Amino acid sequence: MFTEDGAVSFGNITQDRYCVPENMRNAVPRASGDGTWTFDTVPDERPGVRIEFATGHERPAHCALNAIWVGKRPYDQMYLRQDDGKGERYARDSTAH
Repeated sequence: MFTEDGAVSFGNITQDRYCVPENMRNAVPRASGDGTWTFDTVPDERPGVRIEFATGHERPAHCALNAIWVGKRPYDQMYLRQDDGKGERYARDSTAH
């Protein structure tokens, strides 16, 4: 859930493999937690948001993920990009609190 003050809370989202310690990269875990978000434009992509959060590990201590707006107008979905070329779409749910 994204809030107006720049906070984000998420559960079971795809996590870039570079956001986990090297000895755990084969697992490519999913992430849950809290962080911050800001509007951002990924180079050569559509506008979207940048999500930053603590990983819970010493290295890397923080992770940043980029999501771009997709879907039919009014861009009702976000696509969480991954460096491995895969990703997931998330639909907006204005009823979630």
